[in-house]
Amino acid sequence: MSWTTARQAEQRRAQWCYQRRRPEQTLLYQLVETYYPEFLDVLDPCRPFQPRKGMTAF
Repeated sequence: MSWTTARQAEQRRAQWCYQRRRPEQTLLYQLVETYYPEFLDVLDPCRPFQPRKGMTAF
């Protein structure tokens, strides 16, 4: 494989490499992070039992 072919192959691999999604930068994530605790406070009198599973996500 010549130098230019190897270089082109490396560039093609670089174009298709995995890029992590960043949900913490989305508006939906930020809204949930901001208002979810307040929502739970409002919901608290309505529900005698709140599951603890997943409560630490935000």
